[in-house]
Amino acid sequence: MTVKLSRRVGVNDLASFDEVIVATGILPRKPGIPGVDHPKVLSYLDVIRDRKPVGKSVAVIGAGGIGFDVSEYLTHSHSEDEKAQWYKEWGVDTALAHRSALVPADVAPSPRQIYLLQRKESSVGKNLGKTSGWVHRAQLHKKGVEMIPGVSYDRIDDQGLHITVKGKSRLLAVDNVIICAGQEPDRALADALISKGIKTHVIGGADVAAELDAKRAINQGSRLAANPVIAAQRQVRVMACLSVPTCFSFQFRLKSSRTHLNFSRILETLLIYQHVKFSLSFLKFDLSHAP
Repeated sequence: MTVKLSRRVGVNDLASFDEVIVATGILPRKPGIPGVDHPKVLSYLDVIRDRKPVGKSVAVIGAGGIGFDVSEYLTHSHSEDEKAQWYKEWGVDTALAHRSALVPADVAPSPRQIYLLQRKESSVGKNLGKTSGWVHRAQLHKKGVEMIPGVSYDRIDDQGLHITVKGKSRLLAVDNVIICAGQEPDRALADALISKGIKTHVIGGADVAAELDAKRAINQGSRLAANPVIAAQRQVRVMACLSVPTCFSFQFRLKSSRTHLNFSRILETLLIYQHVKFSLSFLKFDLSHAP
């Protein structure tokens, strides 16, 4: 496996390959709210990836999975052992000194006042995962996060975020507004490749950004990788490059359907890594008949 760091991939890097699989993921969607370019507005990538400073009062626009994750992140100070903090907040007795290893929960107050907002009038967090959504909702309730459904966003200015809820205007005098209002496919590389006549397959968030699904991306990538390869019994060279900041490649020969399954698992690992890092730029395959 070869690793190359700090390299952004362009069309010229891929021109010699027969086929390219593009998994560049998504870009945050910017809603058309007056004042959305105000200095106090941040995207979720600004907060999670770039670690930009966030004030003591925050409005989070968008109450999907990302909105909940960002809100959860902001309710913690990150100044102490986070594992120990989690045990305290959920009443877990790691010393096993109490019955059922449970003690009264000790919830640390949130360092910020947070408002979690959504346009839909349904209850906030209703569409989160059935097995884990209740945990996210419970944790934010413990931290005093105010969840507000049925919101119309009027404007953002120096005063904060102006909204309308059930016909009544309200000002949220916040230090920052964080946009978690969906995603758009990052197709710049794919479109450039297609315009040059390079055979290109687009998978994952770069294909469909709505309701991001890692399983769908894994399914797409595995099928693309496995089907033509196993039928021809070919030697396969795979290169994967991350737009920020890693490239790696490996080479092996397919001998049987069992090897095909191992190859699919390798690809699944790559795509899971892409889902976590939001940055996989492309996978490309150079297929030639094995001697």
